[in-house]
Amino acid sequence: MSRYLAPPLLVALLLVAGCSTTSWQHGLQDILPHAGAEAAVEELTPVVQQALSTEIAAGMATLDRAKEQAVKVHLEGEWCFGVDGASLSPVANAALRRLGRALAGVPGTSVTVTCHTDGIGSLAENQQLSSLRADAVAAVLRAQGLAGVRAEAKGSTEPLATNATEAGRRVNNRIELHIGPNGG
Repeated sequence: MSRYLAPPLLVALLLVAGCSTTSWQHGLQDILPHAGAEAAVEELTPVVQQALSTEIAAGMATLDRAKEQAVKVHLEGEWCFGVDGASLSPVANAALRRLGRALAGVPGTSVTVTCHTDGIGSLAENQQLSSLRADAVAAVLRAQGLAGVRAEAKGSTEPLATNATEAGRRVNNRIELHIGPNGG
């Protein structure tokens, strides 16, 4: 269904259902911003795919649609940062610069950068490393003219795999970018 047909159809359904004027107006106010977010995400997805096409093809980045109406990019931490380091690799820096420039051209776009570490080391050390990495990624995106960037550090608190194996630790060392309108 076209995004342009949804609001008139919604109004008709609410009226047929016998909603009072204030009820259906309130319902539209709650639903329309959500519909606008979906449309924005549909427009952002090809921008992100184009900017990160090399990394996606090489398996260094994955792209999907997050539940909160954002494009979610998952970047492998191994190619972004060295072990226990917070300096971006040249490859990651170039990819993030491309992405930042592409997103800066889409008005109202914002990015939440969330960095995770493996469970090697103390919680405090991992939190600090995660914070430094999130700040490094956010700084590259901001330098490209993308104003709405927020950095979050999760440390080792949200593992996706076991930290008992090298493969599991590689999965847990990751950067997630939630890209969408007004906060992703």
